[in-house]
Amino acid sequence: MINSTNRTGSTPHIGGIPVPVSRPAPRAPEVTDRFSTESLSRLRQALESQPAVRPDIVELGRSLASDPGYPQAPIVRKLAALLVNQPDDADGGGETDTD
Repeated sequence: MINSTNRTGSTPHIGGIPVPVSRPAPRAPEVTDRFSTESLSRLRQALESQPAVRPDIVELGRSLASDPGYPQAPIVRKLAALLVNQPDDADGGGETDTD
């Protein structure tokens, strides 16, 4: 019988061999977006300068609504498939069969 010098399941002791550890260089802090009330004011002014109702968009909506070929059948099928495959949050976690 051959006796093992190592305990079963353990790794041999390799001594104090230094292992070089490479560390990434420290990074400079990232510049982040900042909130500016000046840009908010410009955005609000641009929004207020727009008409409340855009007649050209209303007419486009009317023409699309009266077009029997809009939206096209492949688009309707794709949207239907996406809706059917979405979980319904109102179910509360899944369907249960209570027969």
